[in-house]
Amino acid sequence: MNWRKCTGGVAAALGMLVVLGALGLGLRDKTESEDTTVTVFLVRHAEKVSEEIAFNSQDPDLSEEGIARADRLTTILKDQTIHAVFITKTIRSFQTGMPTADMNGVELTEYPPTDTNWLVKTIDATPGDGSVLIVAHSNTVPMILKALGGRDMPELDESEYDRFIAVVRNNGEHVKTIELRF
Repeated sequence: MNWRKCTGGVAAALGMLVVLGALGLGLRDKTESEDTTVTVFLVRHAEKVSEEIAFNSQDPDLSEEGIARADRLTTILKDQTIHAVFITKTIRSFQTGMPTADMNGVELTEYPPTDTNWLVKTIDATPGDGSVLIVAHSNTVPMILKALGGRDMPELDESEYDRFIAVVRNNGEHVKTIELRF
């Protein structure tokens, strides 16, 4: 698959999110100065090395394919203002989120993978408009999506690394979710 073509499709969808977020602003009875719109980009960490290569490590590095996917993610998000990058304590989560954090000059923020209440409250407390990236795991993407106001979804298959979910929130309320692949 030509990732540049895929990246262009994701970029077009991100542009649509800006429009949808603006439309969501009109649904509120608050003044413009009180409105805060945050776009949450939710991904699973990129591909990890095989267990044989990782010597059965519980915390493997990204594979070459995973490093390339983390770089693609940075390319996709290059025109977004990323205020925060949330990762878990795993190497693969760190290696997936670090290129985007570096590009935006932000620190990585570790989050407890199953504490979705803390994560959503922290995101909703982000001052001003902008975006955040959450790097999650196959079993936590669905619960984080649900906590952000998105749909129910099953756990991701262990071989599935290409989900790109964008959730627009306005003043702590879900406005729109778009799910893509990258």
